[in-house]
Amino acid sequence: MRSRGLDSLSIGALMRSVGLTHGGFYNHFESKEAFLEEALKRALANGSRSARPPSQARGGDSQTGFIRRYLSRSHRDQPESGCAMGALLSDIGRAEPSIRSEVGRHLEAFIERMVDPARGVDRQKATVAVAALLGALGMSRAFEKGGSSDQILRDVRAYLLDLYAEGDS
Repeated sequence: MRSRGLDSLSIGALMRSVGLTHGGFYNHFESKEAFLEEALKRALANGSRSARPPSQARGGDSQTGFIRRYLSRSHRDQPESGCAMGALLSDIGRAEPSIRSEVGRHLEAFIERMVDPARGVDRQKATVAVAALLGALGMSRAFEKGGSSDQILRDVRAYLLDLYAEGDS
């Protein structure tokens, strides 16, 4: 789902991959949309370490450590195991309202976790930071690896690290 998008999901192929029939799917889910909503909930709750906002990472990870991991080549190159929002954001805009609502709750929480009053990062700046993180990841994946793709990651990472360093003494 993360590597090919929400619309690419085939119920038949999904069920074959787990050794079940197409009809068996509906014993577990009312619809494809219900499955997508549940899968997205799990993906958002269980994101990879590189995709976990600071307060979810082990050891009270800082925003700067999170920014470095999120805007890394490793995270860019592994959409299937990275941030579900980063991989699926453009698809989510066309998804069912229940899916958009679920993602919206996670985005709001993501923004709140990026607020850092000690460093002068209020909600407005945190919103810009989250938009920059998601946008940079998506843009870097639109280019071939290397060149412009790497430059986008470096530039946005440097900008955000500067933003979060402003309050440091």
